[in-house]
Amino acid sequence: MATLDTRTLAPRLAAMRLNREIAQELGVTEDDVRAKLIDLCVQYGLSNKRDLCRLAKRGALQ
Repeated sequence: MATLDTRTLAPRLAAMRLNREIAQELGVTEDDVRAKLIDLCVQYGLSNKRDLCRLAKRGALQ
C-alpha cells in the first residue's frame, strides 16, 4: 500500500483524478483520500479540490 501523503497525491491531483481512482491506485479508501484532501485544503487555505488541483499543476503543492 502506498503512503497517502502530499507527494503521492500531487501528480494525481494535477491530472484531475477522481477520488475513487486515487483510492484504487494507492490502495486506500475514498474516505481516506477525502480526509487528506480536506486536510490539504485547510493547510493551504483553499476552498475546494479544484483549487488543490490548480496548485498541484503549478507544482506548488508540497
